[in-house]
Amino acid sequence: MWGRDYAAWGTVIGKLAALFPHLVAIEIDDFTHDVAPPYGMFSPELLANIVNNLHTQSPTLNFIPNVYYSEEAPVFVEWPDLSL
Repeated sequence: MWGRDYAAWGTVIGKLAALFPHLVAIEIDDFTHDVAPPYGMFSPELLANIVNNLHTQSPTLNFIPNVYYSEEAPVFVEWPDLSL
């Protein structure tokens, strides 16, 4: 399904941010619900590709995953540099 190619969405959103400088961030809501097995789709590799594609097009674009406090421990164990 093409709508779930999140790395490609990173490229598209990065290009939009390059055209429209007031687009300064992209946020994924409920990110913590999409990282744990069996339904988790955001692997560390996919996350790196998304951010790389965003920054290739627009280096100042911010990526903001929504991490709920009650679920932050497993997320930061899996992705220790996510907060950076």
